Amino acid sequence: MEPRKDRVGVLLVDDDLRRWYDDLARGAKKTADNYARTLGRFCERIGRTPKGYVGLDAKDREDLLQDEIARLTLEDKTSEARNVKKAVVSWLAHNGLRLNRKIRLPRIQERKRNRRQATPEELRAAFRAADARARAAIALLALGGQREEALGNYRGTDGLRIRDIVDAHIDEATGSLAFDRIPVRILVRPGLSKVGHTYFFFLGPEAVGYLDGYMHNRVADGEKLTPESALITMGPQQNRPYRDTGKQFIRTINIADLIRKPMRSAGILDLTPYAWRAYYSSRTMLCRDLTLEVRDFLQGHKGGIAQVLRGAYASALPYLETAGQPVNPRVEALKALLLPFGHSDKELADRGVDDLLAMIEKEVQRLQAQVMIPTIKGVERPVQKVVPNADLPKLFEAGWTFKASLGDGQSIVEAPAGGWADLVKTETTNRTLKES
Repeated sequence: MEPRKDRVGVLLVDDDLRRWYDDLARGAKKTADNYARTLGRFCERIGRTPKGYVGLDAKDREDLLQDEIARLTLEDKTSEARNVKKAVVSWLAHNGLRLNRKIRLPRIQERKRNRRQATPEELRAAFRAADARARAAIALLALGGQREEALGNYRGTDGLRIRDIVDAHIDEATGSLAFDRIPVRILVRPGLSKVGHTYFFFLGPEAVGYLDGYMHNRVADGEKLTPESALITMGPQQNRPYRDTGKQFIRTINIADLIRKPMRSAGILDLTPYAWRAYYSSRTMLCRDLTLEVRDFLQGHKGGIAQVLRGAYASALPYLETAGQPVNPRVEALKALLLPFGHSDKELADRGVDDLLAMIEKEVQRLQAQVMIPTIKGVERPVQKVVPNADLPKLFEAGWTFKASLGDGQSIVEAPAGGWADLVKTETTNRTLKES
């Protein structure tokens, strides 16, 4: 059997077929490839060339097409039957012909996958099962509402780049990405938009934390980030051989494979990677402030909205993200660090960032002097600590939970259940050994 990858090339030797293919490709390269392969398979099965099929009289042409659709229907190949009719009709139209007979297609069967909406618990499980690259890709779909094609197009020649992140820049000292504002705004160029127009979307603290950790991993692996660098690129082993050639983007089908792997590891078997875009759409509907027009714009749909407010998206984050986010994540995160030291919510209510940082520094100095774990007043609280974003993947694998992003490449994470007791026990044992 002729390899699939050569079927298109064989057809394009003919000038008329090439014109037909090129015209389709100007609309969508994926559609052109699909139609060419489908037409080639159809003609092989009926024992004719595409030009020979066009040369038949109308009744013979339609008999062959109707018989093929009937065969595919009996074999329960509904999608292939539809593709055959579309490809043949397109090829006939190119030659100034059309179907005189109404050839009916089978009714579309309900899809076996994506019959339901994904849940925040499943998204959290997928994040934990994913590596840094897959986690960033999932976040762009589930927390940013984007299509897989925006991350890497059909041919793998373009995708979102670092320069498309309007509210970020490359830090000269570290070589990594620094975010100026959160929610961060990301621009989608016309070439990456399915409807062919420029739009933008936002990412909140959780998604920014995942993206930041992924960028730190790439820098640590020796990659030099530039404004033209791909937002999601090949893995380290794949990337090294291609660095000199300039290839960095991965194809849409490979983006889907990248996302599907952690989904299967997390036990999510009945959903496809595209379900995360549907998750975004359904979860943002719970927020009244994020209107239908705003949601459509952020997802790249056509609409009449001229301005989109950053605050409208931020108000939807509690419904969207797997970790509940406060209105001011940095201030609330600093307060959370002080609560285990016995400070009350009322005492910290009106404190600003500078005051909170000074209080934290004072508590750290006291701990260093006493070499002890702070006691907690009242009920036991979970352990939280500030870590570099580059350490997030290992902590997620150990069961830690993302709480908030502090900016400057740092985030707050919370220990799994029992983590505080384990930490106290460990510190007590270490102190006893030192004293003895």
